[in-house]
Amino acid sequence: MREFPASPGVPQGVAIMEDARTIVFSSSKSDTPSELFAGDLTTGVATRLLTVPQPYVPVRYAQNGFVYSHGSRLLRADPANGKTIREFPADAKVELFATSPNGKWLAAADDQRALYCFDLTTGKRVAKQEQPAPPQAREKPLKFTYTAITIPNAGKSVFAATDLGTLLQWQPAANSHRTLTNIRGTARSLFLSGDGSRVAVGGNHRDAAVYDAALGDGIFYTQLADADFYISNVWLSGPQFILTTDAGVLFAGTLD
Repeated sequence: MREFPASPGVPQGVAIMEDARTIVFSSSKSDTPSELFAGDLTTGVATRLLTVPQPYVPVRYAQNGFVYSHGSRLLRADPANGKTIREFPADAKVELFATSPNGKWLAAADDQRALYCFDLTTGKRVAKQEQPAPPQAREKPLKFTYTAITIPNAGKSVFAATDLGTLLQWQPAANSHRTLTNIRGTARSLFLSGDGSRVAVGGNHRDAAVYDAALGDGIFYTQLADADFYISNVWLSGPQFILTTDAGVLFAGTLD
């Protein structure tokens, strides 16, 4: 077990590199820049890579590197020195982003409610979805915000939760989207199973759920007393379902 002090503030994300020895993590407070570090799991030594002049900058794993956000840009960087390998520009400030578990695809949402899909290998912007229509048909579009986003290894779909209590599925190749299902409250975290067949949702009513990623049917639902408000992280691995809460509690079980 290694301990890496995070300063300032608290960690905002961790990316584990392919060598299983190096991690990259970020930390900040609400009023400080974000500091990005590389940690060596063998020696326990952490080295500052770079400073990003905005708070709450997360990091995500990408093939042969990591991704972080800065304003309207997403940057893939080298974990050895923090130098930029490639930039992925959005058309407005990036609010959320996620990489596929295999580090080949990048999905993002900006503050104008547009979705993006990038190929991390080639740097190509695969598609952009301009302000997807709200889940209900109305004369005037409803205002909504994306609260969580995820993308599977195949990169064929992007799943995004909104503060209207909906889970949307966007297919970049066809540039089409649909409401996969309605969820309770607001999702704070999303996670896809390794084969992309199930999507787990961590909500803000001390609840978590698992849905069929193709049909939207509910597979599992639970509500926990050991959370103040929301489920902070969810993971799926085969029948195993793991989650953490904002009260600092981790649960592990099966979907049986």
